[in-house]
Amino acid sequence: MGDAHVQAHNLNFRAMRLGQIEATVPNYGKETRATYEHVRTLGVALALRGWVGRDVPDSNFCYYETVFLPLGANDEVDHILIVTSYVPCAGLADFEKTKLEKIIG
Repeated sequence: MGDAHVQAHNLNFRAMRLGQIEATVPNYGKETRATYEHVRTLGVALALRGWVGRDVPDSNFCYYETVFLPLGANDEVDHILIVTSYVPCAGLADFEKTKLEKIIG
């Protein structure tokens, strides 16, 4: 877990197993396990994006994009590489302006 993830969720999950995360934050842990199991069992990448804040109102970030990449050999996933990009709430106006400019052209 990187610093941006810790800041976004106001929680530090470094060096924790998924079971420990589920015990600490049950809803987050349950959703995380479901996502990991989806990627692990299907063996395909998964991309998600969305807004942060409803479940973490004190977050410093308000939007994210994440990709889950299954890693392994012989059709067996033994690791999942996760990369996330967060948009800080302080930069939301610039983010929305850039997004709108891309749509309008």
